[in-house]
Amino acid sequence: MNPYDFVRLPQPAERISVRKQGHDHFMGQSGQLACRLTAETPLFVPGYRAEAAGRSRQHEHLRFCRDGQTPIIPGTSLKGVLRSVAEAVSGSCFIYDQLLYERRAIEYDLPGKYTHCEDPSHLCPACRLFGLLSRGEVFSGLVAVSDARAVMDTFETETLTLDVLGAPKPRHRPFYAPLRQPRQPRGRKFYYHYPPGDVKTRVKKDGQNKTVDAAKPGAIFRFEIEYANLSEPDLALLLYTLILEPDMRHKVGMGKPLGLGSARIEVLCWQQLNREARYRSLGGGWGEALEGEALAQAVTSYVEQHGHPNWEDGPLDDLRRIWRWPPSPSVSIHYPDWKWFKDNPDTPLEHAP
Repeated sequence: MNPYDFVRLPQPAERISVRKQGHDHFMGQSGQLACRLTAETPLFVPGYRAEAAGRSRQHEHLRFCRDGQTPIIPGTSLKGVLRSVAEAVSGSCFIYDQLLYERRAIEYDLPGKYTHCEDPSHLCPACRLFGLLSRGEVFSGLVAVSDARAVMDTFETETLTLDVLGAPKPRHRPFYAPLRQPRQPRGRKFYYHYPPGDVKTRVKKDGQNKTVDAAKPGAIFRFEIEYANLSEPDLALLLYTLILEPDMRHKVGMGKPLGLGSARIEVLCWQQLNREARYRSLGGGWGEALEGEALAQAVTSYVEQHGHPNWEDGPLDDLRRIWRWPPSPSVSIHYPDWKWFKDNPDTPLEHAP
């Protein structure tokens, strides 16, 4: 079964300097977003596990990540989810120029201007928003994401023994690259949503699978995002990565290929900040807190007005198709007929017979 497909690459984004966009400068757009994440299917984020020899040969029962007694989704995990969307939509760089499989590098020929950013004076949109770490160069990013903390009266767990969860296999070029261009990546990988209740489980427990205490659908988590000195197009990109579109959902946490992790992210409150005014008066600089219908209209208008010019219908259509919610009950995701696939190498996998 192939639970994933690829979002085609748009034109590569322009890389610009952020040396004067640090938090010690007053320019661009700054503010805060209060957000809510609601689990649409079982959702699981594992707690910290110390390294232990031989773990891969043992069956593990994993608990949900917690801060004390409160279940959380770490901000680093959320940042990764949002960054993946920003990269796909805006034509940002690939963090990895090589994919590793069993300690062996699998090389793909990235199109020009898609190699990983290395210099803070020339950063793609995703690196500007979420940061850069490359060969001693560090840029923390202009966006900070807090941990998402569970609303306790919505949080319940169910114990699931999952099917075998294999690692990505980029060595399998027929799936990761078009047959006519076997060294060029097909695009960026995203996982399909499964209907609620359709989780791939397994009775047998061994070193190949895990048992997890997953949050049940309906669990709510709240988190905040602070941003500083963003250009208008970059703020529009951040807003889009959060809200997507009404009939789309994010995938979060562990077990995405098995039907876990479908989640809705909403912005509940948006407050802009005038950083110069903030430092001229105690508690000053904050604009009106937008909520409800006024917020929805403001966010939609801002994204439509300031969205990046290289957002393209092709990649967006791919993402809309893969992250469609609710998923179509008539679509069965499976390996395509091999002969058909060889004859139709550029057709999305979900259209295979």
